[in-house]
Amino acid sequence: MIFVLHGDNPQATDAGLREILSENKGAPKTYISAKDQLDLHQHLFGVDLIDHQKVVIVEDFISSAKKFPKDFFENIPQSTQAIFIERKKLTPAKLSKLPRNAQIIESKRESVIFEFLDSLSPGNKRPLSLIKKLGEDEKSLFWNLQSRLLLMTLAKIKVTSSDATSITKRPIFDWQWQKIQRQADSFSLKSLLSFYSASLKVDFMIKNGRTDLDQGTLISVLLLKYLSR
Repeated sequence: MIFVLHGDNPQATDAGLREILSENKGAPKTYISAKDQLDLHQHLFGVDLIDHQKVVIVEDFISSAKKFPKDFFENIPQSTQAIFIERKKLTPAKLSKLPRNAQIIESKRESVIFEFLDSLSPGNKRPLSLIKKLGEDEKSLFWNLQSRLLLMTLAKIKVTSSDATSITKRPIFDWQWQKIQRQADSFSLKSLLSFYSASLKVDFMIKNGRTDLDQGTLISVLLLKYLSR
């Protein structure tokens, strides 16, 4: 199996790598950095007579290679799981050179709205300052806020990530669920339920024209109430 992780969000790339490696805990692993690729072919194409499967992690090879040798990817043994880590987004030309069976995962830089959602915690004033930076993202602000509050509530009552996926109808990676769980730990269940309920009521008021205040102002009021200690 060949994995290619690339993009502008190094944290998401690293999280994706951990997710893949967690499924191969018993296999021997070799890491080849961008500065040390002299032994690339030996580790990538060599067959280990003792270990049936191995994992080879290669950093910034695809983006730096001017061209690939003929049948480069096809010659990687079936017993080798090759993971290519690229610290920037690959060009369409580079992506076109990859084999069809490669699992290509792009890690996009998170928008301000996700930075806002991740910053939600009691006593933290950063969410208030981030609201001013949202711009066009503000259109979906209530939906995203309610979604995050729902996920934290599910995590708080010890729902599993697979059950949360079934409930929300949205895929959730293990690393994402672990982040939600850590965030939920900073709230009490009562506070989360009250925050979620209040967000639904305010959203209803906006959609039914029962308030003249914009949603940025209304969410700021919610934050002041439910994030203050």
